[in-house]
Amino acid sequence: MIEFLSNNLDTFQGLVYIIASILFILGIKMLGKEATAVRGNYLSATAMFLAVAITCINLKIDPMIILSAILLIPAIRQTQKNTQKN
Repeated sequence: MIEFLSNNLDTFQGLVYIIASILFILGIKMLGKEATAVRGNYLSATAMFLAVAITCINLKIDPMIILSAILLIPAIRQTQKNTQKN
């Protein structure tokens, strides 16, 4: 499976982009109704995550850099909030 994806990464990337765009459009449509707005927001966020993730894979960005940013940015913001309270 991994070998198939590595050989056909452009095709796989295009497929993920199509799926992400459909999910994003459906999520935006769901934002129009109060009953489905929260689900629509999650759906759109998931679609954007998929698009960004497949782009990072295609650009061969080191996953440790992304993981470090995901962990460090909230920690820095929390530290800034704590220092502003004092």
